[in-house]
Amino acid sequence: MFRRLLQAGLLRIAARVCAFLFLLTADNGFSSKVPVLSPERQIDLSFLGKVVEPPLNRLVEFVDQDTLAVAFVVHNPRPPKLVRRGEFDENSAFSVHVALLNAHSGQTLIQADWPTDFPRHSGIVAATNSGLLVLLGNRVALYSDNLKLQEQVQLPGNDREVWVGRASPSGRNALFIQDAGLKPATWAWVNATQLRVLRIWRNVPPEPGGQGSPVSDRYITYIRCLPPGGRPPCTLTAQALNGEMLRRVGGINLRYGPPEFVGDSLILVRGWPGDISIVNLAKKHVIRRRSPGFIGSVLGLPASAPDVSRFVVPAFSRDHVLQYLDVFDGPTAHLHVFRVPGLPPAGHSPWLVTLPSGVSLAPDGRLLAVMENFHTLLIFKLPPPEGH
Repeated sequence: MFRRLLQAGLLRIAARVCAFLFLLTADNGFSSKVPVLSPERQIDLSFLGKVVEPPLNRLVEFVDQDTLAVAFVVHNPRPPKLVRRGEFDENSAFSVHVALLNAHSGQTLIQADWPTDFPRHSGIVAATNSGLLVLLGNRVALYSDNLKLQEQVQLPGNDREVWVGRASPSGRNALFIQDAGLKPATWAWVNATQLRVLRIWRNVPPEPGGQGSPVSDRYITYIRCLPPGGRPPCTLTAQALNGEMLRRVGGINLRYGPPEFVGDSLILVRGWPGDISIVNLAKKHVIRRRSPGFIGSVLGLPASAPDVSRFVVPAFSRDHVLQYLDVFDGPTAHLHVFRVPGLPPAGHSPWLVTLPSGVSLAPDGRLLAVMENFHTLLIFKLPPPEGH
């Protein structure tokens, strides 16, 4: 009798486990109910060279509605030359190779190389109305829309310290965090359009999991976990530029990714697969959304459109193949879900997005650029945002 009860219990457990795995792997008919979004264009990026090391900064960024900036860190192609007093050394082993592309035709408009000694800590941080904000190890530079140097500023500390840049959704402000590992670090809040340091924090405790802190044009945030190490429960604290404590958001689980600003006062928090919460810091309001298409998927970093209230959250399979795009519109976070077609024909690589930094949304929210394997850029055309 006991053996039969035990067997029945084991069968019930096995059935529940199988049902749970089915939910994680199956579309449950959801994928057949949402529109399929195919790329409008595929742009070959092989002319940019071979990526030396995956960077921590952005690989692709919309400069305006019609122009894309793509940046790879490659071996410096320039021959050594004599450096004059006051000039930066161009004899570095590595270089940030950047190209401006026409998003509609794929035509290369202009290219440039910027030497750097810090390959992983160099690249585009944001696109602003003034041009491109670029991090080159321990130096922040502002380049014009024709890739000419406008201004530059040295971050605090010695020449060998390296930094990670986090930009606001509009690109007008950026938070630079010293990459100090498990040691206390220095933070610098920089106005990207004027390249002016607004505030510096020193001896800031390390972020759990090294996630870094999201920043908007009004607020910075930091995350603390008890117990330490990035395990729940974690609390996100938002702070205004003047130092005023604004709000704390608790119950954050970094297992599903760090919180991200998707608007000046909106923070996206990932929950259990498929669950997303959008916290409005200004109104202390929370909007919760659930996408059945995201069950069992890995959510990438969101891409925001600075001119409209729209942001996109990509979802990848466990082997990093792009599957779905969740598009949120308006202050109510109205949800559109799009399914991306399956793998390309045999013999081609899958639609693998190596880093979340390879996704960018145009300022008006109608074009989405997705990096594929460091050699192809996929351009998707989205429907107009709600109310536009």
